[in-house]
Parts: sequence; C-alpha cells; structure tokens
Amino acid sequence: MENLAEKKISKRTGEIPEPYRKGYKKAVKGGSKSAAIKAFCLECSMWQENEITGCKAVTCPLYSVRPFGKRRSLAELAMTLFRMPPIKGEKDE
Repeated sequence: MENLAEKKISKRTGEIPEPYRKGYKKAVKGGSKSAAIKAFCLECSMWQENEITGCKAVTCPLYSVRPFGKRRSLAELAMTLFRMPPIKGEKDE
C-alpha cells in the first residue's frame, strides 16, 4: 500500500504538464539536485521556461543557479532592472 507521501507525489505529478513529469519525479525522489532546482523553478514559474530565463527574483536562494539561460551577475541585473550606469571598474560586456 502506498504511503501518504507517495500518494501526494502521484497526485501532484498528474497536475504537472507532461513534458516535466519525469524530471519532477526524479527531483522528489532525491535523484538529482539539479532536477530539484529545475523542478522548483518550473513550478514557481507556472511551468514556463521563458519565465525562468527572465526571472527577476534576485532574493530567491536559487536565483544564481536557475536553469534555462545565461547567468548574470547581480551588478548586471541591477543595471538592467534599474537602468543604472555600470559600476566604475566593472567590465562592460
């Protein structure tokens, strides 16, 4: 007989879009830290990969390791979000 955790995982898996179910199952079973990060970010963004790429939640503990895109430094993000000039001594790209 399934325990409570397995029932909840099974129910939740059925609510997830098909392309992401395998990764979610791997994440909740402890199979991979990167799968857990990816699943968390996808769930937070309502399963929209482009929302993760453009994520502006800089206070999220997973911000610096989020999947699906170019990593930007906090200085680069601040310049983008607040239209700030580059910090003196920072390299422009």
